[in-house]
Amino acid sequence: QDGLARLADGFDRWVIAGAAVRGTHGAVELAGRLLRLVQTGNLQTYTLFFVAGAALLLVLMLTR
Repeated sequence: QDGLARLADGFDRWVIAGAAVRGTHGAVELAGRLLRLVQTGNLQTYTLFFVAGAALLLVLMLTR
């Protein structure tokens, strides 16, 4: 019984708390830092991203 408890404790510490929680935290933090670069407040930048996205969608739809 002690061995199983130690195994469950190790699984909880390394897999659940380690990979799942810290990994999710890292991914969300990275996404926030990347999105911060896009939020410039400059209308020309937003227009550029909109036109580039629309062009990409058009190319994807026409090549399928």
